[in-house]
Amino acid sequence: MKSTGIQAKLGFDGYENISQMLFKRGPMRKAFRDAGRMVAKASRKKIAKRGNGGGYPNRQTGRMAKSIKVRLGSGGFYAKVQHQMPTPASKWNADPRKQGFYPAFLHYGTKRGLRSRGNWIADALTEQEGAVMQRLRASLNEALK
Repeated sequence: MKSTGIQAKLGFDGYENISQMLFKRGPMRKAFRDAGRMVAKASRKKIAKRGNGGGYPNRQTGRMAKSIKVRLGSGGFYAKVQHQMPTPASKWNADPRKQGFYPAFLHYGTKRGLRSRGNWIADALTEQEGAVMQRLRASLNEALK
């Protein structure tokens, strides 16, 4: 089974008892926000091409690419890249059984012949993993200065 995320654990030997006064949270929050933006940008590029032959959905209106958003955790120490599809404006489509989360249909496929596509967000995360880890390491060094 393919992993849909990475877990980063950074640490230093001999720094088990760091005072909270010595640790600056700002640089780490900024690094997680930047890392989320890098992954979101790469995933938008994967589905934003017309006539894409890479196993990802083709761009028709750009609505799905625009729906990829970065959401930060409550403390700012994690970032989640996800689709936030807007709900239909019509009150006639209020039945949740008739609505579906369109990116999920594209990723998993349907019984009626829509074949499954690649997971463009997880693939973008895998491609950007080195840059994300480098950015987090640099910000951790800055946070401990």
